Amino acid sequence: SPFIALIGWQPYTLLDVFANYQLSDFLTAQISIDNLTDQYYVDPLNLALLPSPGRTIRFGLTGQFSPTDSSSGSDGLGSLTHFAEGPEFDWTGLYVGANAAYMSGGARLADQLEYNKGSAPPSSIDRTMGDFTGKSAGVQAGFNYQFGNHLVVGLEGDFAWTDAGYDSDISISRAETRSFNANVSWMAMARARAGVAVDRLFVYGAAGFAAADVDSYESIVKRNRAGAVTSVDNYGGNQTMTGWTIGAGVEYAMTRNWTLKGEYNFVNLDRGTFNSEAEAFGTTKVRSWRGDFDIDQVRVGVNYKF
Repeated sequence: SPFIALIGWQPYTLLDVFANYQLSDFLTAQISIDNLTDQYYVDPLNLALLPSPGRTIRFGLTGQFSPTDSSSGSDGLGSLTHFAEGPEFDWTGLYVGANAAYMSGGARLADQLEYNKGSAPPSSIDRTMGDFTGKSAGVQAGFNYQFGNHLVVGLEGDFAWTDAGYDSDISISRAETRSFNANVSWMAMARARAGVAVDRLFVYGAAGFAAADVDSYESIVKRNRAGAVTSVDNYGGNQTMTGWTIGAGVEYAMTRNWTLKGEYNFVNLDRGTFNSEAEAFGTTKVRSWRGDFDIDQVRVGVNYKF
């Protein structure tokens, strides 16, 4: 056709994987990963020349009211007698457990001030510092109460040790370089959970309070015309930053006592001010800023229910 020009496509190889796991007679979990190696390619049938999707991960759960049983003549769509024969799992009770997570997010310095002590502070500025990543491992404990209509509410507290942090270098001029870094040594959350339980499966949302121990520092390195370092000033300190969190998750009871869960949490830590002073040539420099972190957390955990 004169309206479609011939275009040469480079060959490519795609790898897709998938797996199914039967959790119970009524519930099956699926996971699939398309374009596992995250290849960049354009589909030959795509006349718009738009890149096709990169690595895509899908999760799914499939449930049925009663299992297929050829010996009894049931096709899986009949009565619910088999489902009702045994008692449903009861989510009411205390539990303790452990968790592990991967975190990524953005760091920002808010309300940043820099001035000579004794003079009027100038207007504050905000500065985006970039992304940070990290991992965490910790413990949790909580209590759930299940109502007769399958509604489950509860409270949960957790504490985790992390290695999350970031480093950022900013070149102000040939004579001055500034570096910012922050490290989160631990993070804790107290959340309310609410959701719906269908026998051994519990789907929930959660929200609450978050706190973290943060070390945040600014280093200012000055050089002469020859490039030699003439001074190094360090500002900052340690603060317990606070904020809020919201998320959602799925928990599955493997036995009457052990449950397995996976969840996503968004954490905002924006309350915690860092102040420090440094003296040079008879003048005291004052620097202060408020940390502001937005954290995306993907977490898995296991609980023992009493």
